[in-house]
Amino acid sequence: MIVDGKTVLTGSFNWSDSSENNHIENVVELKESAKLTQDFNTEFNSLWEMNRTGLEAIKKSMQDAIDQGRIPKCGFTPTVFSVEEIKALLQQFPKCGKQEAP
Repeated sequence: MIVDGKTVLTGSFNWSDSSENNHIENVVELKESAKLTQDFNTEFNSLWEMNRTGLEAIKKSMQDAIDQGRIPKCGFTPTVFSVEEIKALLQQFPKCGKQEAP
């Protein structure tokens, strides 16, 4: 987390109630380093953009499987999705990866 353009918080802590109360986590505070802050920001942006251009191809592949009478697989190249995109995928492909009982 980049707090104020100067402070970076990093570690295993994931900012959830479960992380705070049920796990052993760590946070390291790194202050006053513009270079470090820039490096963290650059890395975050590269991760956020990971395979973002592939979303439409993923949807097409999943729809093609349905059109061919197959259950679409949810395994694909690591890709970053927003919460809204994940919800939309789950709504569009509710049987994704689920096997029906014999």
